[in-house]
Order: sequence, then C-alpha cells, then structure tokens
Amino acid sequence: MSEPSQQDLAARLDDVLKEVRRQGRAAIAAQAAAESCLEAIQARPAAVSEANAQASDEAVRWLRALIPVADAVDRIAQRVAAPGARSAPAAPAKRSLLQRLLGDREAPEPDDGHARAALHEGVRLLQAQLEGALHDLGVAVDRRTGGPIDGERQRVVEVRAPGPHERAGTVVEVVRPGYVLGTKMVREAEVVIATGGER
Repeated sequence: MSEPSQQDLAARLDDVLKEVRRQGRAAIAAQAAAESCLEAIQARPAAVSEANAQASDEAVRWLRALIPVADAVDRIAQRVAAPGARSAPAAPAKRSLLQRLLGDREAPEPDDGHARAALHEGVRLLQAQLEGALHDLGVAVDRRTGGPIDGERQRVVEVRAPGPHERAGTVVEVVRPGYVLGTKMVREAEVVIATGGER
C-alpha cells in the first residue's frame, strides 16, 4: 500500500477540520439551548412563587375585608347568649277609649325566651358556617384559651385575677380572635390572661 501524498493528507486534514468546526458549532448551539432550558426551568419557580405571592396578597385582602363581618357576628352571638340580656322594652301599646272605660288591662309582655333561643341558634349557625368557610380557604381562627400566651399569635389586652377553675399565667378569654392565612399572620388574637395566685 502506498503512502498518501501530501495533497491527500492536506485534503483529509481539511475535511477533519471542517467536521471539527461543524461539530463545534453544533456543540455550541447545543450548549446554548441547554443553558436556555436551564434558565427557563430556574425562572419557572420564581414565576410560580410570584404568582402565589400575588394570590396570597389577594386572599389576605379578602380576609381583611371579612374580619369585621366575623367580629360583628361574634358580638351579636355574645349579646344574644348573655344571661339576662333583654332587648329594649317596647313602648306600651296605646289603649282605645273603650278599653280604658271598660277597664281592660294591658296584656302582659309575651315571653320572648323562644324567640331569643331561636335567634341565638341562628347566630351560632351563621358563626359556624363563616368559620367553616374560612377554614376551607386555609384560614385558621385562633380562639384558644386555657394555655399559656402565644407571643407570636396572641396579644394581651387585659390582665386579671384568675377566677374559679382558671390558672395564673393562662389565657382566660379571647376578646377578638386571631386570623392566620397559611403561614401569614393577618391579625393577632386579643386575649385576657390571668395573673397572680390561684383562687
């Protein structure tokens, strides 16, 4: 077998160099495509995170709009449930001249115990439905009592001596419940704690 001539070697070398250049361009294009894909993949969580943050901000705005409604329902429930609470007495009905002449007496006020119980049950159901809907949306309503103060989620608004069956240093009443959406504190619970010696 004869040895290749210098021209043959130069032609082969030229072909090899062309193939190397072609492969190099392909490798550069492949590397650029891979880097572009990597950037897109890395940007996706940031875009998703930003979308989640916007959705979370929107949810917090809705929750802040609903909290006063929930507070109003709580106040109504407390007033209706308060023992001895009565609505303002109705003005006495005016009697006709005939009733006064005949000596008819005013009928006693009807007992509103049934009406009050029905109202109390209705408000209690409304309160439970509202809290259930909030729970389904990922909102935690903080009404915890009986335990120590949670400095992250509760704010003390009053301190008082412990009553019967209450321990010093514990939350004994929730004045306004707290609201947490996921991990975001929307409003701290306002609580009363017992202090001093136990009774």
